[in-house]
Amino acid sequence: MVLGRLLVLLVSALGGSAAGAGSAETAVADPPQMVGTPGYEDAAPSGSVVAAAQDLAAGTASFTSGGAPAGAAAWIAALPEGTVEALGYVPVTVDGMPADPEGDCSSPVPLPASFTPACLTHDLGYDLLRLAADRGETVPAGVRPALDRQLAARMVSSCGGGPVSRAGCRVAAEVADAVVTANSWRQGDGVPVAENFPWS
Repeated sequence: MVLGRLLVLLVSALGGSAAGAGSAETAVADPPQMVGTPGYEDAAPSGSVVAAAQDLAAGTASFTSGGAPAGAAAWIAALPEGTVEALGYVPVTVDGMPADPEGDCSSPVPLPASFTPACLTHDLGYDLLRLAADRGETVPAGVRPALDRQLAARMVSSCGGGPVSRAGCRVAAEVADAVVTANSWRQGDGVPVAENFPWS
C-alpha cells in the first residue's frame, strides 16, 4: 500500500517522464540504443533537434561535432541553430554529460542526491523532444524510452556507500524508473507532455 502511494505520488510529480518497461536492474543490462538499431527506425537527419536527442540518449560515445568525436561541451556548442534560444537556457556539462542547469528530479519524496546529474540530462533530453515536435520534426518512437533507460542506468550506477545504503539507493532507483516508465507508456512513448494530476 505504501509502495502504491509512493508510485502515484512519483507519477504525479514526474508528470511528463516515462521510460521503457523494466526495472533499473534491466536498464543496467540493457544500455540505451544507438542510432541505427531497433527503436531508431526513423533516425533523424544530422543537424536536427531529434538527432541531438538521439545522441544524448546514446551517451558520450556518440557525441560528434562536425562529424568528429566530441566531448559534451563541444556537442552543446554544436546544437542546431536556435536550439539554445528556444530552450531558454544554455545546457551545461554535469558528470560528463550535457544537462539542463535548471532541471531537477521532480519528485515529491526525497531521492538520493546522486541521482541529480542523471535527472538533469533526462530533463534536457525531454526538452529537446518537445522542441523537435514544436519545430515539426518527427520523433521516432524509440528516443524517449532510450532517454528513460539512460536515466535508470545512471541512477543505479550512482549508488555507492555501504551495502545498506547502496540497497536503499537501488530501491529508490527502481521505484523512480517504474514511475518514469509507466508515465512514458501512458503517453505512448511519444513527445513528453506536461500534465497536472489527476490526468484528464
